[in-house]
Amino acid sequence: MEENEPDFFILRAHQSRGVILDYAILFERVMDDFIALSFSDNENKRRELMNMIITEGMSFKYKARLVLKIIRKRIPDDKIRLSRFGSLQKNFDDLVNLRNRFAHEITYVHPDREIVKKYAIVLYNYSKDNAEGYTMQDISNKLKFINEQRGLLVKLRQEFWEQ
Repeated sequence: MEENEPDFFILRAHQSRGVILDYAILFERVMDDFIALSFSDNENKRRELMNMIITEGMSFKYKARLVLKIIRKRIPDDKIRLSRFGSLQKNFDDLVNLRNRFAHEITYVHPDREIVKKYAIVLYNYSKDNAEGYTMQDISNKLKFINEQRGLLVKLRQEFWEQ
């Protein structure tokens, strides 16, 4: 084993964590705008609401729940809403959990080099005493998933407020 080998694995893990969090932050800003727009169509008031309350004062999880409530309000018919967005609640829950794992769990470098080589990142959950590894393909799939959810919110924004 080369002296610099662990540094490479840690760097790769941090890059994997960073890109997931960057995508999650972009999704969060879209949620912020979606929430603000549901309360005001005035650009200045929306920015003020986002700056004073939404961006700094609400958790990622709360924002996701609020977005779902707004969608329920805009599409009150359960049958129509569920036919169009049946998996939205689960997808948002999955996205919240993914974001929280990557934001709060410890990067773990396994002592077995073969395991380390297999994964882009291994996250350790101290309270549950378990670790979960993510390959580069897993990371790519997670990024695609986050982008799909963001794209859906952008389309809903257009549908609800840009008609």
